[in-house]
Amino acid sequence: MTSLKSRTYFFSHNTVRVLSRWYHNLSYQFSSAGDMLKKGLISIVITLPVLFALFCSRFDDTTSLGKDIISNTIGPSLVDLQQNFNQLSIDTSIVSKQLSIPGKNDVNFGVHSGRLCAGSKAGITASGYFEFSIGGKTIYNRFNDTDSLISISLVIDTIGTVSTLTNSSKITLYRSTESAKYSRSEVTAGTAIDTISFDSKRFVTTLDTSDANSIFTALRSAYKECIDACSNKACTTSCDTSSEAREFFRYTLFNQDSSSLIRFKNPFLKIKYRRINVKNDGKTRDTIFVTDSLIRATYVNYLAKDAISDSLQALPLSSFASGRTAVFQINLTPLWNKMDSTGLNEILSAAFTIDSSVYRNLELSNSDFSFAVRYFLGNSLLDNGFTLNTQLNKVPQTSITAKYDSTSNMNFTGKLIFPADRFLQELNQTRPATGYLYLQLVSQNNNMQWEEVLWNKPNLKAVFTTITR
Repeated sequence: MTSLKSRTYFFSHNTVRVLSRWYHNLSYQFSSAGDMLKKGLISIVITLPVLFALFCSRFDDTTSLGKDIISNTIGPSLVDLQQNFNQLSIDTSIVSKQLSIPGKNDVNFGVHSGRLCAGSKAGITASGYFEFSIGGKTIYNRFNDTDSLISISLVIDTIGTVSTLTNSSKITLYRSTESAKYSRSEVTAGTAIDTISFDSKRFVTTLDTSDANSIFTALRSAYKECIDACSNKACTTSCDTSSEAREFFRYTLFNQDSSSLIRFKNPFLKIKYRRINVKNDGKTRDTIFVTDSLIRATYVNYLAKDAISDSLQALPLSSFASGRTAVFQINLTPLWNKMDSTGLNEILSAAFTIDSSVYRNLELSNSDFSFAVRYFLGNSLLDNGFTLNTQLNKVPQTSITAKYDSTSNMNFTGKLIFPADRFLQELNQTRPATGYLYLQLVSQNNNMQWEEVLWNKPNLKAVFTTITR
């Protein structure tokens, strides 16, 4: 039978272990620096009577292990708030500079895959990119080696409201390379193929003989060449999906009307060809076939750029369309000085807050005013969209819904809280004097959105402790 002494030790040891784990886990649940201190006080107030009861119990009379475990595990100094906790609150003076990117180097900003448009709206200009991946078993079986090409037309249907379009609306089509996929202009777009006029909600152009013959040849040769080189079934199967067994034909388009923004469905190729059929009597008969939408673009995007200027770059502006990202240069020196002066080397909780901001929805026909914000705190100023997105993708989004205020302006109110303890803990290793807070808009409904937010300066609240996690 278990002795009273053993049971007493078991209760003492496990109670302290549970309390320690409970207190440890609680520190991760603070949503902001202000709430953290309140919850820290509550946890100490609750823990203190229990610890007092443990010290005043008969554990000392039966065994010294209970007191030793309590002393060694938590320590009597834990309940000293002045010694173990300190709060730092810095107003907007923590911001030493505000700006937005991209600057002159606008690499990989404003790229939106899965949607196609071209034109201008509210100072932002968009161009489209699309590509056809030619190959695969289905396409190969559709055509015969004896088929002869008549013509290939490229068809691009418009979507949405087209009331602003007239027969004089035109887009310029370029034959491009993959280099135009994420960065392009009309100067670097490639070889101009045609300027296409608007015709009954669609733009249609007949490809020249060279382009048309290249595509028609690839319909059969891309798959056949892969099959002929295969020596096993696994290889044969890969010929239907492998990008190496396909040929790519890439195009970009620009809207020549600076006052309109045209949105498009996925482009497709309309192929007209002749097939010679040999009858049983030896006679031949020509049959004309037309594929209306058999081959559609396999990838599309639009690239939106704003008119980069010094005045625009000086604003902490986030724009969904152009990918413009607000940046606040943060002076971190007061933070590190506070930690050094107090001897508190653990950041228990920290958050940036932005009390209010100005919101504009430039898509007047869009009644959905919800969007999200991604943020990141780093130690360098980034100027490449891909590099920035790699960091932003690691952080959960903050969802926001904007509403009209009493002055009929579109705003969202209430504090936006961006937890920063994880970032600051990482920076605590090297303690840079300057940090950079990035704020970027994200679409929540996968629509084309022309929204932007002009941010106010943030402030910072943090709580430090000597207790390690």
